[in-house]
Amino acid sequence: CSQHSGEVLVTADGDPNSLDSSDISALENIYQQTLEEMVEGDSCFQVLDVTIDTDSISRRRLEAKNEDRQDRRRLSNTFSMVIWFQFQCHGCSGNLFGGNDASRRNLATTLVLRDDFISAYASKISQVSLLQNKVTGVEFLSELQAMEKCSAPDYAEQSPGLSIVFEGDYSPLKDGTGISQVSVIEEAIQEAYNSMNMPNPHSYDSHFRSLATVSYVFSSTQVNSFAMHFSVSYEYRNGPPSGIFDTLVDGSDYDRSELYVCHETIDIVTEECLYDMAAHYSRAPTEKEFISALELVLLRDDKVDSHFVSGVVALG
Repeated sequence: CSQHSGEVLVTADGDPNSLDSSDISALENIYQQTLEEMVEGDSCFQVLDVTIDTDSISRRRLEAKNEDRQDRRRLSNTFSMVIWFQFQCHGCSGNLFGGNDASRRNLATTLVLRDDFISAYASKISQVSLLQNKVTGVEFLSELQAMEKCSAPDYAEQSPGLSIVFEGDYSPLKDGTGISQVSVIEEAIQEAYNSMNMPNPHSYDSHFRSLATVSYVFSSTQVNSFAMHFSVSYEYRNGPPSGIFDTLVDGSDYDRSELYVCHETIDIVTEECLYDMAAHYSRAPTEKEFISALELVLLRDDKVDSHFVSGVVALG
């Protein structure tokens, strides 16, 4: 038997503010039981430890979903948590979840399919009365891995590096009454970009870019809209990238907005060059993905006055 350790980022429906220490223990125990029941063909397999990093549990927030990959979004309450675990197995490569039947059969241990585990984990949670109305579903799971090449962070600045065209009323900016909303928009821009670049099972950013600062510079009016211009600084690793946005890699790459995208920055994920083992494409968010995320962040909790900003049109 060989021992391995790992961590996963789990996104669930519910209210993390209602979770106490007993609930956390229950979630850890259910995770362990679900894995041990589902792994096949390995009498050596055993989960040695499961620990939920309580510092990683994010606050109540909204999540964007596209149903059946159509452009129909709804908002729901979700939260994320990082789970650390140790296990032993025979002939496995150190990861727990297989991408398809072929990848499972090539190992002595029959790995669990990620979607199957999510369904089983959610089902077991629903049967525990302690967790009812606290955790109402499990949306997705990212099995995290640290990239071997992970240089110390460096910083770059673009000024003005980001111009965004908004739908809304320009007059509050013109007469100065909307200045109090500027800081809200600056924070929303940072949150939208950084959350869209979190680990996901589709693509990863090999430069691990994140916006460090966003500062409003000036604005300009357009027909039925207005543009705000910001200087930005961003952190990156593994050599300087060409900027903060990328394009789709090829025709099989698709918009991250079709995934379950959680709009909440979790610092523990971005500090160690962690990415989802299942991700195939290397890129930062596209401009379209960022616009979609920014709209949702601004809508959440009525962050900005809807008379001032009613939508995000494009990057200028």
